[in-house]
Amino acid sequence: MKSKTHLRTFATLAISLFFLTLYACNNNNATSPEPLADVNFNSDQYAVYEYEDEFAGISDATLSTDMTLAQSSPRDFHALQANRGRASFMIRRGHHGMHLWQVLDSLNLTVEQDSLVREQLTQYRECILVPIQEFRDEAAPIIEESRNQRHAVIDSMRAGVLTRQEAFAQLKTLCEEKRAEIQALAEELGLQQAMCDCKLTMLDNIAALLDETQKAIFDAWYTTQEGPCFTPPAEETTN
Repeated sequence: MKSKTHLRTFATLAISLFFLTLYACNNNNATSPEPLADVNFNSDQYAVYEYEDEFAGISDATLSTDMTLAQSSPRDFHALQANRGRASFMIRRGHHGMHLWQVLDSLNLTVEQDSLVREQLTQYRECILVPIQEFRDEAAPIIEESRNQRHAVIDSMRAGVLTRQEAFAQLKTLCEEKRAEIQALAEELGLQQAMCDCKLTMLDNIAALLDETQKAIFDAWYTTQEGPCFTPPAEETTN
């Protein structure tokens, strides 16, 4: 009887030791998450499609081509970075766009954090897709009108009514007018604000994934950001 009691006691202790060991391992994993290694934060997948990219993607009419809206999907981060690598695109854009390597490379993210950051980027691209598609659909008639007007100019040039230089000048004026119409449409639809809302939500969600040390670095980077999404509202003044 005594040996059976000792056996039960030993079995109970063994089971308890097993669960304590299991808990310790799990707890250790929770407090010491797997560090991220060999990740290239400069890769295309961390690029952020912005309002300026949408407008830089608009191609003007020329003597040989029609005016077009941006052709790349906001989901296609490879196309985004390819566009940003073209001189003509960047001349229209005016400055380098947001890419999260500027901050992620300093955060020492864990594997799980990196996965969640990439998930936030995916959700951001889905978020901006809605207002961008609405904008492109609404702008399509403007583009169609520009094509018809361009073809009329080209026909006049081929008929000898216009010289090549005169046709070029008319197309330049046409593009300026159509870009102004497209810009007005974007403002009417609130495209920029909609994209800013998506961007700021993404950045807030990324900040929420970070520990205290990481968030201090992230916040310092955030304060350096410029542009309409980060411009504080003007203070109200009273006379």
